[in-house]
Amino acid sequence: FRNQIEMLAQGISRFNISKGKVMEIEVPVPDKGEQARIGRLFVNLDSLITLHQRKPDQLATPVNQKRDFRGKLVSSTTSGST
Repeated sequence: FRNQIEMLAQGISRFNISKGKVMEIEVPVPDKGEQARIGRLFVNLDSLITLHQRKPDQLATPVNQKRDFRGKLVSSTTSGST
């Protein structure tokens, strides 16, 4: 694509390309089967990224869970006594 643009460009300090010439440039596009495979790849990557972002929350150690629960318990009992 870049090579085609450079071949069509005219000018000394700046390149100018007419709208008609831009419309003539062929842009390679993968066939529908390959597009579908690429789409599935991105869906799988997105799922994998989401899974890894969730992982630290789900892997909270029992010690951390106990500490968090104790903190909530203490704050609820102290707020109720005032």
